[in-house]
Amino acid sequence: MAIKLIYGHFVKYDLKEINEWYRKIDEKLWDKFRKEFRLKINFIKENPLLFELKYDDVRIVFLKKSLMEFIILMMNRET
Repeated sequence: MAIKLIYGHFVKYDLKEINEWYRKIDEKLWDKFRKEFRLKINFIKENPLLFELKYDDVRIVFLKKSLMEFIILMMNRET
């Protein structure tokens, strides 16, 4: 069941901040984060119901290799 993800307006800003923070430490960390983030996004698109549902259409996704605790993604229901 593939779905369309809709990113909130804050996502671009948050990713920019994460990018700057990781690059200050080590640019390789940003590369690892970006790769894992993309993998999770693609996995969510194909398997959205595998992630923990918190509120209405909000599902929590944990990143294992990241110093960030979690990313919250809102998914719209197909009509």
